[in-house]
Order: sequence, then C-alpha cells, then structure tokens
Amino acid sequence: MPFKPSAEDATSLFAIHWLANAIENLAIELYATDPSTFLESEKVLKACLKELTLQRNHISPGNGDDCPIGYELCDGICAPTCSGRGEFSARKKKGSKKKK
Repeated sequence: MPFKPSAEDATSLFAIHWLANAIENLAIELYATDPSTFLESEKVLKACLKELTLQRNHISPGNGDDCPIGYELCDGICAPTCSGRGEFSARKKKGSKKKK
C-alpha cells in the first residue's frame, strides 16, 4: 500500500519512538542494577524483534515509490537505508538531492 501522509503520523511515530526507548531504558536499568538479568532481557528483546519482523508477512510491498520521502524499499519494508546487515545501499533515496 503506498504511503499517504496523515495528520496522525507524528503522534503515531512519537508513540512508537517512546515505547522503543522505554523498552531500551528499562533493559539497561535492569542490567545496571543486576547484570544477571541480561539473558532474560535479551530473550524478551529478541522476542519483541521477532514479533515485529513477523508483521512483514502481512505487508504487501509495493515499489520504491510507495515509501515516504527519504525512505527506500528494503526487504519489503520502507527504511531510511538498506543497511540492516551493516551495508549501505548505493541507491538514491527518494526525495534526496543530487550533490553538485
């Protein structure tokens, strides 16, 4: 489905950002308090990533033009860069300006 900007995008993205940071902060605080919590925290964080990754199965990827400005289609989802494996894409991002 092509990206269509909405007035609710900022609120939704802020909620996602806040929740992700809250999860990260709590995991760090638990570890700082008791390093033995690492394995359980790691297990919970990996499960969270797995659940979010499974959502890709329910998304029907379009083409690169379906992503918002500044994003590109990477393995079926829109991302700022296709660098998930530590590699950066040489493809030009939609909306990026050509260097002079």
